[in-house]
Amino acid sequence: FFSSYPPAPDTQQPRPPLADWWMVRGRSSHGAHIFLTRPVDDGLVTVDPVRSDIALLYRRAGFGLKGTELEALVPAGYDAAVERLISGLTGPDPTGDAVTVPALPDIQLPGKTASSSERQAVNVELRAGLTALQEWWLQRMVATSTPLREKLTLFWHGHFATGASKVRDPKLMYLQNQLFRTHGGGSFEALTQAVAKDGAMMFWLDTETDKRAHPNENFAREL
Repeated sequence: FFSSYPPAPDTQQPRPPLADWWMVRGRSSHGAHIFLTRPVDDGLVTVDPVRSDIALLYRRAGFGLKGTELEALVPAGYDAAVERLISGLTGPDPTGDAVTVPALPDIQLPGKTASSSERQAVNVELRAGLTALQEWWLQRMVATSTPLREKLTLFWHGHFATGASKVRDPKLMYLQNQLFRTHGGGSFEALTQAVAKDGAMMFWLDTETDKRAHPNENFAREL
């Protein structure tokens, strides 16, 4: 795989065209790679395999790195970068926690007798709450000092599929998001037990229709 095509430098100068690079096979301590080198003056500049491995790691287990952050990790090596990621699964996230949680409204869904104007007002309030929640999460993903925890939050959000389109309650979606953040890096059994009692999941899977003799099988299908 082409793990070592270098990112654009901090100066925002464009990358050299891919056609200007030469492919050179090599091997690092973490497996075989195809390294990209480019002729510069009278020699070749070869991309550092450790730098490439760490950059790939943070793209997969996080949301990437700034150039300065990547350069700060390279001297300690790949294993230290892995430990740094894993250590973020416990403890606080100062920069992520600093992102202000929006004031989410208590939304009362309109009943059958509600007028069209009442329904429209609720929909406007609902969209505003959900937009604020989405913006908060995006800002948190950018700001986080614990990228693996935040990436796992995103992963479990996709695995235990729910959606605001049906739940229609920003507070329930926020609480579920926090649940994934709290339990996502720990025991899968503990996470599953928590999700099984989560309000957004219960609403999404129509658990209010459960009958003792005919239990709802939706959650079993989710698993």
